[in-house]
Amino acid sequence: MHVSIVKPIGNALSSKTITNLGIRTLIEYRSVGDVVQVFPMDQVPGYITLVDPTFFEEWVKLGKNPAKLIKRYKLALTRLGHRPDEKFDSLVKAVVDRWINAYGPLTPILMDEGVTDVYIDLSGVRVNHRDYGLCVVRLSEVRVIRPVRLLPMRLTEANLTIRDLVNHIAVNVARRTRTPITAYMPLVSVTDPEYKVRFTISTEPVSRISIHVRILPSRPWTLPLLVKQGMLTINQAALLWRLAEDKVPILIIGPMGSGKTSLANAIAMMVKPHAMKVLIMDVDEMNLPGHLVVKLFERKSFGLGVRPITKGELIAHALRMGADYVIVNEVREPEEVKAWLNAVTTGHGGITTFHAEDYQQMIRRLSVLTPNPEDILRDIAVVVLGLDYVPTDLGNGVRVLRRFRYVKDIVVPSSVNDQPDIRNDLHIRRSIIGELMDAPIDQLLASISKLHTHA
Repeated sequence: MHVSIVKPIGNALSSKTITNLGIRTLIEYRSVGDVVQVFPMDQVPGYITLVDPTFFEEWVKLGKNPAKLIKRYKLALTRLGHRPDEKFDSLVKAVVDRWINAYGPLTPILMDEGVTDVYIDLSGVRVNHRDYGLCVVRLSEVRVIRPVRLLPMRLTEANLTIRDLVNHIAVNVARRTRTPITAYMPLVSVTDPEYKVRFTISTEPVSRISIHVRILPSRPWTLPLLVKQGMLTINQAALLWRLAEDKVPILIIGPMGSGKTSLANAIAMMVKPHAMKVLIMDVDEMNLPGHLVVKLFERKSFGLGVRPITKGELIAHALRMGADYVIVNEVREPEEVKAWLNAVTTGHGGITTFHAEDYQQMIRRLSVLTPNPEDILRDIAVVVLGLDYVPTDLGNGVRVLRRFRYVKDIVVPSSVNDQPDIRNDLHIRRSIIGELMDAPIDQLLASISKLHTHA
């Protein structure tokens, strides 16, 4: 299962080619019956599947030269009737490199910009796609050989299965992010910055191993981009931009997967680039290129002598740093809620997210975490997000559920509507957002700076 060579079936919907670590992979999305399936096909000769990358791992750990093992495989495959060509050495290196240093055959899936989430467990792999909804990834078990001796030739055989793939991905996540996954620490959420993905892993003793991968956007979210995608109207975007500029605290609520963090990132991108923003996160999932930014990360305690560092402590530290804006990817605990509210009610701008299905549920949850939330919310703008799944017909009898995220409501403090210049200002911001729908980040930052130059 280190190489994906599957035979596609069904009707083709779309395809793309992704190259990573020297391996070209054709990814096809096809309708099979009434579902969409994904067929990742590495463009390599079939005999490459016989090469066992785990044998290379063991070989290198013993201090042996991997070039000698490649030569062994070449001779063994030749004796088995295959014809390795001049590209054999480089292909083996690429396949082994992708297995050891990346995520094997799932690596190109993680690089597909149409994919938003990947779900991996012992039953298989599924992805959530922007256009096709939930899809099944077709992977096949592969037979590998180990040339343990050439004279006389002695080969051992084994099968690489989904269990090997899942366990190996967990091991590579731990190694690449320097985060232990053990019986003492079986629940892990970390970000791999190279591939721009966030892994959430649960394993024994709390669960059978399962991995959820959130694909982070290749470019940062901005309000013009979210308007273009239909998540909010241009009027709502202009209002949120103005609220952030005025340092009105913004609390974004909604169900899981409704785009809370994406909207928080988009709003922060529109604030003055030279204003100091401190991003406080448990995992690295927000990005503000071109801005004056400091990122602070929560630390869990997973060993003796390792003191936890909470978001509450980081918020207090951000205030001592002189932050203009304190942006927290999510507040959950009482300490975090109180610290953020203290920060944004003392003149600092702030944006955060909070899990709640609607405004009333937010009030109920906040009342458990902090006293008298209604009094505090009078000075805070609350953005309520919605999440629907819309049936979409792809033709040939295939219907999928596409995720639709949208801004339901924006509840603003009464003082905002009393500002005399707000109507004209919102008109200017609407015009700028309309001009920046397809603009690169540099142009967006230049337009924001120009607005303040003329202010």
